[in-house]
Formats: sequence, C-alpha cells, structure tokens
Amino acid sequence: MTVRALADLGQGARGQIVELRMPPGRRTLPSSPLRPGATVYVAEATGGRWLHVRIDYREYSIPLGVAEGVLIEVPEASARRRHGELSGDAEALDAAAFRARYRLP
Repeated sequence: MTVRALADLGQGARGQIVELRMPPGRRTLPSSPLRPGATVYVAEATGGRWLHVRIDYREYSIPLGVAEGVLIEVPEASARRRHGELSGDAEALDAAAFRARYRLP
C-alpha cells in the first residue's frame, strides 16, 4: 500500500483515510466524515480549488487546503496508475503546463 495526500489523488482514485494533519489549533467535529478508517473515492478532480469525493457512501466537496492534510492509503494498482498518468503528462506537456496542472512551483 502507498500513502498519499487526498489532494494528490486523481479522479477515480480510492483508498482509506489513515491520518488527518490539521493546522495547529484546528480539529474536525465528531460528525465530520474525515476520520481514519473512512473509505474515500475521488469522484471529480478538475484541477480547481475543490475535490468532489464520496466518503462512506455520501458525497462531499473538500477544499484542496483541507485535502492536503488528509492522508489516504491507496492500493498499489492505483499508485501505479497515477504514476503512469504523471509520466504520460510529463512526456506530453511542456514544463510550465505540467507545473500549472499539478500546482507545482
């Protein structure tokens, strides 16, 4: 298994929340769907400021700032597929377009 930030997962990825990393002084409410053990499916990742996800059979929009602190354990097949997507984009896009697509400096 591979652990990745929810913000780094592409559309169609799925996995299980293993850890939440919140900024100092912040925490989730007891009713929050973001909790270790919850199953996550990325329904839509358009490269904007939000991810549309399904967590334990309910759908939510999660801001990327929050999704960066949600660590997901993904099966190896998903990690390999994501590597293939990134490799393909690295070959097809120029450096500026690749950085823009993946929000890199």
